[in-house]
Amino acid sequence: MYSINEQTQTTSASFIEVGIQENVSITDIAVEDMKKDGTGGKVLRFHFENKVGETFTHTEFEPKENVMGGSFKAKRDPKKQYEQDVQATMSRFKHLLVAFIPADKVVIKDAKSWTDLLTKIVKVCGAAYEGRLFRLKLVLNSKDYPTFPRFVREGFIEPMEIEKTAMKFDAKYDRLVPKQASNEDELGMGTTDEVADEFAPDSATDTDGQLAQNTFAEAQFDAFDDLVSEQTDSFQQAAEDDEPF
Repeated sequence: MYSINEQTQTTSASFIEVGIQENVSITDIAVEDMKKDGTGGKVLRFHFENKVGETFTHTEFEPKENVMGGSFKAKRDPKKQYEQDVQATMSRFKHLLVAFIPADKVVIKDAKSWTDLLTKIVKVCGAAYEGRLFRLKLVLNSKDYPTFPRFVREGFIEPMEIEKTAMKFDAKYDRLVPKQASNEDELGMGTTDEVADEFAPDSATDTDGQLAQNTFAEAQFDAFDDLVSEQTDSFQQAAEDDEPF
């Protein structure tokens, strides 16, 4: 029943730290259940690993209509919010994929559902990311987890073939310093389900944290529309004449 041998792990998993991180590979892109028990719907996860075995996972959740937190209910139009969330999600997808796929090949038509869209994205990706190395921009979310920035702006992933990066940090939106003195417990280096709870929209969890897809920090509310407009313009210019997702 109990045993200790050479395969027994003596240390916990290590995570890629915030900052500009280089020589990171994508180990898998997969449609997965949000939670281990199969609840919460489907998500798309991008799994990353650097040369010393540290890992990072980026999860994309389905944008939800009428999911508004706190005073946002009185300040924002739910339909407009949902449309902006969808646009921001499509922009992130395209930005992630063009890091290893030619932009004219990143075209997905007639996805009949969120799960269908994710399945088509995985098919478009194929094995194109294998053997490639990337540069990532990671910041802290509301609970001090490393994460990609919510909006593309200057970018958060690019191939290492780009010698001079355009990625940079904006003190207005990008936080690199933990809010508390850090140890693994305080940073919440928890289970997959705990991480899912942190990022999931209200419809999938009762967690009262910041919602990665559907809300924005209250202190940044006034800048929200300008930032979305900036992101949309940047995405449209980068896409040029390509068909949208």
